[in-house]
Formats: sequence, C-alpha cells, structure tokens
Amino acid sequence: KILTNEQMSAADEQTIKEQQITSWDHMERAANNLMAWIKKNLPNDNPYHIYAGVGNNGGDGLALARLLSQAGKKVKVTLVPFSEIHSADFTKNLELLKESFPQVEITSVCQPATSEDYLQANDKHFQPIKGKPAKGFEDFVANKYNGTQPITIDAIFGIGLSRRVSPWVQRVFEEINRQKGLIISIDVPSGLFLGGDREEKDVFVTPHVVLTFFAPKLPFLLPQTGRYIPYWEVLPLPLSFDYLKEVATEYDYTTEKELKRLLRTRHRFTNKGTYGHALIVGGSYGKIGAPLLSGKATLRSGAGLLTLLLPKCGYQIAQTALPEAMVLTSSQEEELSPTDIPFSPNAIGIGIGMGTSSSAQGTLASLLRTFPNVPFVIDADALNLVASSEDLQRALPKNAILTPHPKELERLIGKWSDDLDRQEKAKQFAKKHKVILVLKGAFTMITDGDHFWVNSTGNPALATAGSGDVLTGVITGLLSQGYTPLNAAIVGVYIHGKAADTYVRNTKKNTMIASDIIDFLS
Repeated sequence: KILTNEQMSAADEQTIKEQQITSWDHMERAANNLMAWIKKNLPNDNPYHIYAGVGNNGGDGLALARLLSQAGKKVKVTLVPFSEIHSADFTKNLELLKESFPQVEITSVCQPATSEDYLQANDKHFQPIKGKPAKGFEDFVANKYNGTQPITIDAIFGIGLSRRVSPWVQRVFEEINRQKGLIISIDVPSGLFLGGDREEKDVFVTPHVVLTFFAPKLPFLLPQTGRYIPYWEVLPLPLSFDYLKEVATEYDYTTEKELKRLLRTRHRFTNKGTYGHALIVGGSYGKIGAPLLSGKATLRSGAGLLTLLLPKCGYQIAQTALPEAMVLTSSQEEELSPTDIPFSPNAIGIGIGMGTSSSAQGTLASLLRTFPNVPFVIDADALNLVASSEDLQRALPKNAILTPHPKELERLIGKWSDDLDRQEKAKQFAKKHKVILVLKGAFTMITDGDHFWVNSTGNPALATAGSGDVLTGVITGLLSQGYTPLNAAIVGVYIHGKAADTYVRNTKKNTMIASDIIDFLS
C-alpha cells in the first residue's frame, strides 16, 4: 500500500501506541536502518555533510549524524530553520548530538531578509541551477564515487511538504545540487511535491539516491516528479499491522509478493480447450507484424487456442510466421472489414496495426455489438477510434481493458495540467465507462475508476516498436484462461515488465526488440 502523508503519520502514531515506544524510539529505528544502508553501500571513509530541517525529517538527519559520528565518520551539520516551530524529536536529537559529539561542526543558515542577501552572504559567484535529472546511484558509484568527496545528506523536508518554499530555502537546495559528491535525500527530495502551487521555475534537491521507508512515495512513480528521482530504495520500518490491514489507500504498489497471489496454476488433467480460445484482430497493409507479435504473446502467456483476424494480405505471412495460430481474413485485401466470426472467443484483443479507416471502425463496432459479454483488450488504432466516437464509447463492454500510451490517453481523456490531474481524469473516464485503464509508461498504472495499481517492473528497454503489441497479447492470453479483467491487467503488465527486466540483466540494455520480450516471458 502506498500511504499518503496523513496515513503515514497515522501509521506512525498507531505503531508507537501499540508497541509502547516513544516517537524518538521510532525515529531511532529509521536512523539505524539508514545507517545500515550506508555501511553496506558506502564503505569508504568519506566525510558527511548533513542539511537538516527543523521537523521530523531533520530529526532523522540529526540521528543519522550521531550514528555516523559513532562509527568514526567526519560529520558536518547545517541546520535549515525554515520555521520557528521545531519538532520535539528534532530538538532532542540536536541536544543529544551536541552532548555526545561536541566535535561535530554544527552551523545554521540564517534566514535573510531577501534571497539575494543569502546569495551574497554565501557565495558571491554562485550560479543558480534549476532542478534537473541526476545520474542514478549505480552510475554514480561506477563513475564518480570515491573516498574523498563529501557525501551530502538532504534531510530538510519530508513527504509532508505540499507548498512552495521560500526563495532563500530554494537557494539552499541549489547549494546542495552544486556538490560534486554523492547526494542522498531522506524520504523524498526536499522541495519536490505533487500538485499544489509548485511552479516550473522552482528549485528542489536533485539527489543521486533517495532512501525512503516502508513503501515508495507517489512522487517517485509519476512522470513530472519521478524523472528527478533516478534511484530510490525502500528501507524497512515496522508499522502497525492492524493499521495497515484496515487502512484504505488509493494506490497499491504491485510486487512479486502480490503477483503470486493472483497467478493461476495449471492442473494435470486439462487440455488446450481449458485455457480458452483467443481472437486477435488487427493488421493492415505493411503492418501485419503487429498482430503477429500480439498473437505470439497471447499463446506464450498461456492461451490454449488462437485465431488471428487479418486483411487478406496478411494470410500467407501469418500462416508462415506463426504456425500455431489459425487465421481468418476479412473480405478486403489491405485493411480489415466487418467479418463473421465462426466461433465464440473467450477473449478479444483488437487494434494493433489496424488503421483508423471507416472500414476498420466498422470492424470494431461490429465486434463490440456481436460479443458484448466477451472480455476485450482495446489498443492502438482501436483506442483512437474509440476516442473519436461517442457511439463506440457507449458500446464498450463492462470491464474492457484499454491500454493507451500517453498520446492515446490524451485523446481519450483530454489534456491534463499535471500528473494529479491526469490521474483524476483517467479515474473518472474508467468509472464513467466502467472500463479498466492501463496507463502505459514507467511504473505503468492500472485503474478501475476507484483505485490504482502501480506496477513495479519494467525499464527503458521497453521503449521499442511493438512492445505495446506484446502487452496486448499477454493480457488477451490471460483473459482467455479465465483471469478476471482486473487481474489480467495487473498480472499482464507485471510479467511484461519482468520479461524486459530479465532480458536487461542477461544482455545489453539497448538491444531489446519486441520479440525478445515474448522470448523472456515467464
């Protein structure tokens, strides 16, 4: 479960109450887990420079400063008093650090009258740096990390920030971004948040790695903010089991643990009919490869039988390239046209490579009318046809799965102002039409109109021609076996991304093509 700031605070409070510990004890657990990560991943004797705010995120930073000092590391602390109100645990950790390790240099940024005053006081040659994507931790370690550059810890703001910060604080962020050594943010990068009144010109910390607790935070997973977080890890933090069991969240993060609960097993006394007959509909002159990719993925993901519906020009190609499939052709040579289907399919995947002609539109409309109770996967050109026709939108079967990439999504739901607006519009579209939307991209998101499931697999190698065609086939194959539409979408997206992850682990990142995804499905 991906918790909101309010839910995370409630989970902390419930944990403290149930386990009969203090909030300081709870913070100490977090700091110890941060220290464990540092010991494992950063064994060199780098000095540390910790920028600490005056809330609980700053308290985490000060607790970490104490643990680093205990381990013999050289530590410097810069306090960033963005508020006159200091959290109790921040104050306690500051006092304890001063008492235990008086040699630690602790300075404080004084709030200036203007941001220009801060600039002049700190660096008259300072050149502002706008937030920009940093290299990931693995790349940084390979190329730059050494035992002399100070490691900078950003512990100024946590996930609770939902407003623009003062210009002088943004100058501190710029100062952090100028550091040549490794930059680590605790919880989230300071100054980065979703929605609200954030402006394009605003500056935030751009770390090499973010260390967060319990589960990833939503800003990591959405395009506008996630692009500035190249590498993150979730550290353990014991939270109240009862609270987590009962709390209703809008987002769930799908990992292998959740996937295993959804997977169906095959029994010995079954046959190909047990696993359904799938129909893949697509193709046009010059684009027969798309339905072939979908068809092969449909079979590889477990469908018992497969029929392809193609224009006539695809017949010989399909019979040669995919001998496991049966082939129907429409009456036209180069594009699809309405065609009688002589069997009752268990699932239909449609749209790949079919074009948006009136004949293709008629084919889609005919199938939606003929099979109102069959689960559909609607992709590619079929999505564009649906976006341009209210009649087709009204004809969508309940729980049809729509798999748009960003431009196709924009045609369906309209333009959005920011990521949160996109999420809301997608959810409302799914609810209105009673369909399941698969929002393809990094951390593909699936919504049924009430909830989002965020996928944890996949990598940039999936940005290749035909990747989406393969996903359509995978989901169609799962539907044909009897998976519910929602589970088929969740499982299909996961194993599609997992195949790409497996490929990248075993070969070069930039060499994957769509057919490789099929070969690595597992």
